Amino acid sequence: MISQKHHNAVLRARTGTPALARALTPSASRWSYARPVLADLGERVGATVSVVTLQHTDAAFVESVEAQTPLRVGSRLGARMPASCVSAGKILLAALSDEELLARYPGEPLEL
Repeated sequence: MISQKHHNAVLRARTGTPALARALTPSASRWSYARPVLADLGERVGATVSVVTLQHTDAAFVESVEAQTPLRVGSRLGARMPASCVSAGKILLAALSDEELLARYPGEPLEL
């Protein structure tokens, strides 16, 4: 259901995965299933974990679990920020092909 090109690459949901998840769990939020996994990951790495999606040129934070460490990044749940200005957005932009990137930023000078 999730693919990754190589070890350090961005994880991507395969086409149809979100629709399948909604069909299998119509009365439950899919985040009720994802949050324990995110919390476990956050505990193992000692950092805030966020799920971010690219919406045109914005990074949209759709779920987040804050770390319990004294120094941490706070949750940005529900926030939308220019993708080029936040680390998660930069990762998502870097995973795009040159054509996809140029389509999102038409008429802007880009170094590819």
